[in-house]
Amino acid sequence: MLLPNGNTVPTELIDEWVAKLPQGKLIRDAQQYLQLHITECGGTSFLVAFQRAFPDRNKPLTFQEEVDWFEAQPESYRHNLRWVHIHVKRNILHVLSAKTAVVSMVRDPVQKAMSSFYWQVKHRGQGLKWVLPDIEAGMPFEEWITTPSGRSNIQHGTFAAWVKVLTSPQARWETIGIDMSVEAALEAADRHCAFIGLTEAFDASVFTLAALIGLPAAPMWEVHCSSTSSRRKENLDTETLGRLEEMLADDIKIYNVLRQRFYDRYGPAVEYFNTNVGTLKRA
Repeated sequence: MLLPNGNTVPTELIDEWVAKLPQGKLIRDAQQYLQLHITECGGTSFLVAFQRAFPDRNKPLTFQEEVDWFEAQPESYRHNLRWVHIHVKRNILHVLSAKTAVVSMVRDPVQKAMSSFYWQVKHRGQGLKWVLPDIEAGMPFEEWITTPSGRSNIQHGTFAAWVKVLTSPQARWETIGIDMSVEAALEAADRHCAFIGLTEAFDASVFTLAALIGLPAAPMWEVHCSSTSSRRKENLDTETLGRLEEMLADDIKIYNVLRQRFYDRYGPAVEYFNTNVGTLKRA
């Protein structure tokens, strides 16, 4: 695989990474890749990177109407795509190839909740229906997380809320709900997701998946759809942080397990990336 610095990753080394992974063969041999775009995990930047890898054979699905349209298309169109992106809690695996590998990204849950708030703050005053009324009215973050709309928004962004739709054919969250135990969510992740990367190790995640797929070159990426807020969870007061950690206790447990799995499974590729590449971000 060609790297931006002109060097190449030895094919034999990549094949070794693939052979050692439980899902390695599925990822390498997949006919299609379904990107489950969990909110505030860098999913748009991830999408754009892999759109470059499959420039004429990708389809982003961001809204319900787009998914409805997609499901109505002929199989010859749907199965010809290599990269399908979905940003709606619906299971569309039934309209994709049987050889589809689901890929996704996860992020520190507290930081993700903050990002969701500040992404909406960035779009205040534009008449957008997905900016919640409390945020539109200027409510501060510390107060917003105590409101029903704030708590609902945060719960709908959890990993369990997104992965649950994969457990039931043709499911929508509106009919199956978003509640799922830690154990069930982790089992669903193992059963249904071929690759789960980390927002906090974004470059290494893009590199690793590209290598496992067998792309001829590592795709570059740039920031898309960022809230641009520099506020970090380390800057929260003790009461606010404690409230968030209590609210997101299960999601934090899930994230910690998925984070450890990432390094356990992809450690050699991540180490190679950190030593020999460093970044895939466009200058």
